[in-house]
Amino acid sequence: MKDGENAEANKKKLVGVCQKILTAILTSQKLMPNEMIIMCKHLFAEVERIYPGNGPRQVGGYLFLRFFCPAIVQPNAHGVVRPDYPITDNTKRCLLLITKVLQNLSNGILFGAKELYMGGPLNDFLTQNIPILNKFFSSFAVSFFLFFFNSFSFIFSFLFFLFSIRIPTTPTPLRPSHQRQRRN
Repeated sequence: MKDGENAEANKKKLVGVCQKILTAILTSQKLMPNEMIIMCKHLFAEVERIYPGNGPRQVGGYLFLRFFCPAIVQPNAHGVVRPDYPITDNTKRCLLLITKVLQNLSNGILFGAKELYMGGPLNDFLTQNIPILNKFFSSFAVSFFLFFFNSFSFIFSFLFFLFSIRIPTTPTPLRPSHQRQRRN
C-alpha cells in the first residue's frame, strides 16, 4: 500500500471486486462444460458417501483451487486476457488478494490472527457469502439423478443410432501370424 492510501477503503474496493467475481461464478453453472459438472457431481457424491457433510467444501476446493483462482491470478495463461496483455506488479498483487479471499470463501474459512490485515470487511464478506456458496456447491448434488438420466438417455440414443448402422456381417479374413511376411 502506498503512503496516503486508506486501508479500509482498499478493503471495501476488494470486497466489491470479489462480489462481482462471485456473482459471475454463481451465475455460470449453466455455462460449465458437461464434463466438469459430471466431475463435480461425482466428487460431491463420493465425498458425501465417505465423509458426510463435506461434499460442498470439496467441490469448492476443486473448482476454486483448480479453475477459478488460477484463471484470476494468471489471466494471461488461461485465456482471460491476451497473452501479451501487460499486467503490472500492482495488478498481480490485487489479483493475488482476490484469489486469497475467494479461496478462503470456497474453504469456508475466515481470516484469523495469521492475517489480521485481511480482517474486517473481508471477514464480513466471507460470513455473508459462505452459506450462498455452499448452496451453489450443494446444487451439484440435487440434480445428479436427473443429469445422469439425461446423459443416459443421450447415450442410449447414440448407441441405438450406432446399432442401426449397417455393419458388414462378414469379417475381413486375417492371415495367421506364421503366414505373415517378415521384413528384413
